[in-house]
Amino acid sequence: MEKYRSLRSVLLIYEISRLFILVLLFSFYSPLEGAIHLRVFPYIAMLSPNVIFPMITFFLYINFSEYRNFLPLYLAGKFIMITALSVWIILSLTQNIGDLYMGQDQGNIYNGIILLLGSVALSITDMLSLTGSCYLLIKTRPIRLQEAGLNGGL
Repeated sequence: MEKYRSLRSVLLIYEISRLFILVLLFSFYSPLEGAIHLRVFPYIAMLSPNVIFPMITFFLYINFSEYRNFLPLYLAGKFIMITALSVWIILSLTQNIGDLYMGQDQGNIYNGIILLLGSVALSITDMLSLTGSCYLLIKTRPIRLQEAGLNGGL
């Protein structure tokens, strides 16, 4: 059995479920009025950049030694995603707290808070997947001759 295959399978399952949850959250809170092509575009716009994460983990799962060089790309994308999601959470939280204080429409505020909590949960799990991916990258890095003590007697 390959080393770290279980970690790679957990990352793959997480990324597929994360993409599914993201699309569900986005579709649940988007308006349904308008022409059909205007309703489909936001889902495609949300799905397109996020589909790279399950694809990278799928290729890492299938043949890790060949696709190992894509792991830094995965880590960079995760870091950008966590940063963007954190900024969005902070900006949305301040707006929702202000709306609650001012006594705005309670139904929309509760929907916003549910979406916000879902985003926080996704952000936390993204941090965990980032940690697991960093662990995988560190543990599977190529061994240099100097580190192994095989520098050829030089």
